[in-house]
Amino acid sequence: MTDSPQKIDATYLAILDSVDAVIYIADMSNYELLFLNRKARETSHAQVGTICWQTLQQGQKGPCPFCTNDKLLDDLGKPNPPHIWQVNNTLNGECWECRDQAIQWSDGRLVRLEIATNITAREREEQELRIKEERLDLALNSAEMGTWDWNPQTGATIYSERWAKMLGYDLKHLTLHVDTWANLIHPDDKEQTMASLKAHLADKTPIYQAEFRARTHSGEWRWMLDLGKVITRDSQGRPLRVTGTQQDITERKKRRKHYAPVKKICKSRSILYVMPLFQPIFDKNCTNESCGGKSDWMGQKQSCWKNTEQGRSNHRFQDRKTCRRPGENGYRSR
Repeated sequence: MTDSPQKIDATYLAILDSVDAVIYIADMSNYELLFLNRKARETSHAQVGTICWQTLQQGQKGPCPFCTNDKLLDDLGKPNPPHIWQVNNTLNGECWECRDQAIQWSDGRLVRLEIATNITAREREEQELRIKEERLDLALNSAEMGTWDWNPQTGATIYSERWAKMLGYDLKHLTLHVDTWANLIHPDDKEQTMASLKAHLADKTPIYQAEFRARTHSGEWRWMLDLGKVITRDSQGRPLRVTGTQQDITERKKRRKHYAPVKKICKSRSILYVMPLFQPIFDKNCTNESCGGKSDWMGQKQSCWKNTEQGRSNHRFQDRKTCRRPGENGYRSR
C-alpha cells in the first residue's frame, strides 16, 4: 500500500518547512515566485504569485543586477551545475550564502531553485578573526618576529615569510618540514636546543625556549631566540601541534658582550649602574665645595649635577655627602 499524492506532498512540505534556510522557486522568465518554504515567508513576508525582486529584495526597479539566471543554463539551454555565491540582502542587510540551480518544474518549464543560508554571524566572526590576525601580524612585524607551526607527528611545519626572511631565505624555496629548521642550528648549540624542546614536548616545562646560532643563506651565523608551546595534545598526552616565534637577537648578544666588563666592575664596587638606560648628568660649573669635580665614579672625574633639572631635587643629598662612596679616600659628612 502506497501513500496518496496529497500525503506525500504534505510530507515533503513539512520537511522543507523544517529546514533552517530560505528555499524558494521562481520562474526564470517572469520572476514569479512559485514556492516558498516557511523560512522564506517569515524572512521576507513574500507570497506565492508575487515577483521575487519586488518582495525578496528592496529598492529594485527591475530584476536584480546580481540575479544568477544567466549562470544557470549552458549555451544549449541545459541546466548547469549549481552556482554558489554570497549576497548582502537589500531587505535586511544580512549576508546569505546561496545555492542556485535550474530545475524542471511540474509543467515542464525550467525554474530557478535557490537555497539560501544566513551566514551573517559567521561573517562577523571571520571579520573579527581577520582583525585579530592583522593586529597579531602588526605586533610580530614590529617585534621583527617570525612564526612557525609544527606537527610533531608528521614533521610538517609552516614557516612565515618573516621567519624565512630573517635567515635570508625565500619561503617558496624551503621545505616545509621541521628538519629545515633543525639543519640550520649550529652544532655547538643543537644538543641544548633539542633538550629544551624535548623537555617541553614531554610536558616538563610550561614553554619551550632556546637561544642558538642559525646559519643564514649567506653562511653567516646569527643568534636566534626561539619560543614555543604545545597547543594540542591527544588523549595520551602526545603533542599534536606546537606553535611559536623566532627572533633575531644577534645585536642584543653583541651589546651584552660589549657591556659585560662594565657590569663586572659595577658589581665589584657595589654600584647599581645600568647601561645604557641610565646615565648621570653632571654640571661641570657647580661650585659645591663638597663635590668640586672630585667625584671618582668608575675611575672618571665628574662634577656635581646640582644645576640640572634632575639634580636640583637631589641636591640636598649632595650637600650632605661628597660624591665619593663611604669608606673611600676623601669621603666626609656634613
